[in-house]
Amino acid sequence: MKQYVSKERRKLEKELLFYLRKYRFFQSRFTHKNDLGWIISQIVEELKSDV
Repeated sequence: MKQYVSKERRKLEKELLFYLRKYRFFQSRFTHKNDLGWIISQIVEELKSDV
């Protein structure tokens, strides 16, 4: 069971890193940076509650 959880967690962390890289790329193009930061923090909290 632990391996299953860690595999899921690794997958989530990979996805999160992918989105954070995209976030850095798009951050310069976004006019409402605070809104984008809030969305990212919501996603992070959601992932934490799932794992």
